[in-house]
Amino acid sequence: MPLADTPPGTTRTKTPATRINTRASSQANFKDLLATQTSIITDYATSLRHLLRKGVLQPGTEPTTDTLSTALFQIAQFPNVPASAIDGIRAVAFLLEKVDATALSLDIQNTLRTSLPETITNHVIAALSPHIASLQDSALALKHPIPPPPRLTPPQDDAPPDITPSPAPAQALEDLLPHVKSIHTTLVTSALAKAEIRARQVLFTPTPDQTLYSKSTDPGTIAIDILDATMAHQNEDAPYINVRSAVCLNNGNLLIELSSAEAAEWMRSTEVRTTLSSSLGINAVVKERTFTVVVPFFPTPLDISDPFLLTNIENENDVPPGSLHSIRWAKNPERR
Repeated sequence: MPLADTPPGTTRTKTPATRINTRASSQANFKDLLATQTSIITDYATSLRHLLRKGVLQPGTEPTTDTLSTALFQIAQFPNVPASAIDGIRAVAFLLEKVDATALSLDIQNTLRTSLPETITNHVIAALSPHIASLQDSALALKHPIPPPPRLTPPQDDAPPDITPSPAPAQALEDLLPHVKSIHTTLVTSALAKAEIRARQVLFTPTPDQTLYSKSTDPGTIAIDILDATMAHQNEDAPYINVRSAVCLNNGNLLIELSSAEAAEWMRSTEVRTTLSSSLGINAVVKERTFTVVVPFFPTPLDISDPFLLTNIENENDVPPGSLHSIRWAKNPERR
């Protein structure tokens, strides 16, 4: 049927629109596609800092499959996120948990398959070896004649036995005072745990009339500021940096606990310390911390005022020179 606006005797057909279908190349790498997009997230460090700022990761926690899955669920709760994106984020989170559980199960299965039979065999051999050796000794002993029993009374021509009692064996201090050993072990364990924590800590002391933070400052904010300030010095040789805790003390000092003792030593270096001071806008000094060592049994005749006493103690106990700064009595021997 001709259309209304066509001249009589002529017809016009509708030409279908041409649709161009495009398909992304299957050879394209997803990392290359991400690199072409404009974003502030470019590597591991910027990703960690972004998630800390958004609050989906807690300061001081290591990124794992569980924490990243939880972060995806929290991101899905952000406002103005399309429903399709929420479904995709939740799907990736569930798949991450499934992949991590499957990999852990396979790892445990492979480990047990290779090590468990050999371990059981070694334990069985170690448990049965003493019994087998004892049976062999008993069988060999039965082949030899039994010696006659000893005489109950000595002959008349023998000298009378010596009835002088033998001196009692010397006993160690641990045998005389068994409770001292347990107390000593507890003290050593507690001291080692405290020393390990203090090795990861860095104490910043501002100059007079200046303050770094207040006690009401959020520790997460302090952690982000420290990470931002040290980002310029982090390279392949630098240790992994993560702030576990940040506490502002009553005297204005800032106490930071890092993820490792190597990270704390790196932050105490002059270059990094100067960068932190300039970034925070304040002159701060990193103090060298000293630790108190209590010696339960110290000889009272020793003169602690002798200037060479600390040096002699260091030399006799293989302690690095200069490690001991001062010595004093916990309780004056004259008042005991």
